[in-house]
Amino acid sequence: MEPSFNFDAHKFGGYLYLIQWVGGIPKPVSLKPPRLGETVAASDWKIDPTDIENSITPKTKFLMLNTPHNPLGKVFSESELRDVGRVCAKHNVFIISDEVYERVTYTSSFPRIASINVDLANITFTVLSVGKAFNATGWRLGFVIGPTALMGPVQVAHLFQTYVTAGPVQEAAAHAYEHAKASGFWEKNTVMLRRKVESFCEVLDEIGLPLTLRSQYVRPDAAFFLFVDVSTVEVPTRVTQMDEVRGKPHDYQVCWYLMQEFGIITIPGSGT
Repeated sequence: MEPSFNFDAHKFGGYLYLIQWVGGIPKPVSLKPPRLGETVAASDWKIDPTDIENSITPKTKFLMLNTPHNPLGKVFSESELRDVGRVCAKHNVFIISDEVYERVTYTSSFPRIASINVDLANITFTVLSVGKAFNATGWRLGFVIGPTALMGPVQVAHLFQTYVTAGPVQEAAAHAYEHAKASGFWEKNTVMLRRKVESFCEVLDEIGLPLTLRSQYVRPDAAFFLFVDVSTVEVPTRVTQMDEVRGKPHDYQVCWYLMQEFGIITIPGSGT
C-alpha cells in the first residue's frame, strides 16, 4: 500500500492505531446520535452516507465498517448497508467489514454487506472472531472471508500469523465450530448474554440513573456491553485531583472513581 493512503473508519479505537501503523491516515466518520432521552436503542444511531462520501479523497483505499458496532451494539440495517456500499462502489473503495459480534445479536436478522449483491461481495473483506463467538476473547483467533481475486495479500499475512497463535487454540476452534450448531450453542449463548444485558438495564432503571440525572444509556441490539451517558455524574474533587486522573476526560474519571470506591470495573467511552 502506498504511504499516507486514507482509510475511513467507524469507531473502535484499535482501528486508528492499526491504520497508522501501516502508514495510513484514518478519517473517522461518526454515527449521528438520537435526541437525548431516558434510554435509546442502538439502532437509533444513524450513519449519513453523505458524510462518508465527503470524507473520501482520491487516496482513499478502504472503508472500515463495524457491525455489530462496538461499543454501541448497533446492527446496521440492510438499507444502511446498501447506502454505505453504494458510496464505496461509486468511488472504488474496498470495504473491511468487522463482524466479530455476528453470533451475539438480538435482532430478528443480521444483514451482511457482502451478502447484499455480487458487486459488494467483490470489494468486501469480512472479518470474524473465534474469541468473540465463543466468549473466549483471550484466544485472539479469527479469520477473513473475501473474494478470491483479492485474498492473495491476506494469505501471505496469514502464513506468518499462524505461528503467533497457539496450535491447540486453532485446533479447539475447529472443533468448536463443528459442534456449536449441533449442540445449539449459538442459541443458548445468545439467550444467556441477552439475559445479562437485560439484567444490567434493569439495574440502571432501578437506581434511576437515566431519570435522576437526565441521562441515558444505549440499549444494544448485539454484543454484551452497555454505553452509559455519565456526563452529569459528579466525581468528588479529591478524586479528580489525583495524579492518576487529573486532566483526564470526565468519563475516565468516573470509571476510576467506580473502580477505586466500589470495585466496579468499567471502560471509558473516550478510550474505546
